[in-house]
Amino acid sequence: MRKLKQILVVISILSSSILLAQNPMKRVVLDADSHIPIASASVEISSFDGSVDTTLFTNQNGEFFIEILTEYDYYISRTYYSSLAGSIEFDGNTPQDTIFYLEPIDCDCSKIEDIAKEDAFDFTIGFDLFSPAMVDSDDKFKSVFSFDYAYEGKVKLANNIQLGFRYSPLKIKWMTMHSDTLITNIPHTKEGYLKVSTNVSVYTRFIFTTQQNNHGYRGLFLDIGAGYSLPYYFTYTYFTEEHTKTSTNHIHNFNDFQAMARIGYYWGSIKATYRFTDILKDDYIQPPKLTLGIEFNIPMQ
Repeated sequence: MRKLKQILVVISILSSSILLAQNPMKRVVLDADSHIPIASASVEISSFDGSVDTTLFTNQNGEFFIEILTEYDYYISRTYYSSLAGSIEFDGNTPQDTIFYLEPIDCDCSKIEDIAKEDAFDFTIGFDLFSPAMVDSDDKFKSVFSFDYAYEGKVKLANNIQLGFRYSPLKIKWMTMHSDTLITNIPHTKEGYLKVSTNVSVYTRFIFTTQQNNHGYRGLFLDIGAGYSLPYYFTYTYFTEEHTKTSTNHIHNFNDFQAMARIGYYWGSIKATYRFTDILKDDYIQPPKLTLGIEFNIPMQ
């Protein structure tokens, strides 16, 4: 008689398992405030014994389905969608159509939701690499290259908008001309400009996306602003022989005002600057007004 009871229990468990496997149990995920079904919510499911570890997604009606092999299999799930999340506990006895509600996430997610407040300081390294020809005099330049470093601080204007301040203590810029340019009438092999300056700029940053990680770093962003470049040193140099050069200093004016734009993602950006004015005295060819380059923006927090 005892053996018969054991056999009946085994048959009952097997029958239940087969039935549940053929008919997955349905659960529904709703917004806790509006009670509206949440489609495409991610449901991370795992068992205490580690035998189950998977992720499901709710359908258009906020439903997800899972096969419970026995009533003793116990699952715990963390379900989330955007800024909502909830913990779900269920087992084989959890009724069909059980509803789970997602509440606002109670975690350190403010950095993602309020990225403009958290993303406050950067250390920046930049390079000017190319100046497209916009006027005839731009064709006289063989290459334009610069290096600078800067400190940037930003304050929040809105959740995804910042007002930024950029200060570069040092920028070095080389502008090499073609050998037949001949600013000087003396035969020479090479000529060009060297500019050493400090730069300040103010810009507005628009943050379009964020990286969904523990720190909530900015993702895609756009900067638009204006700045001023104050030269420490500006010189014109030409070489009459390989190691013989002549330089002329103080050839600049103090009117180097620029517009700037950057588009980037987290640590890197492509930048463009456009100079509004002619910055050299009358006898000298004006450097190209538009320059393009790259920057590496390292968050300092």
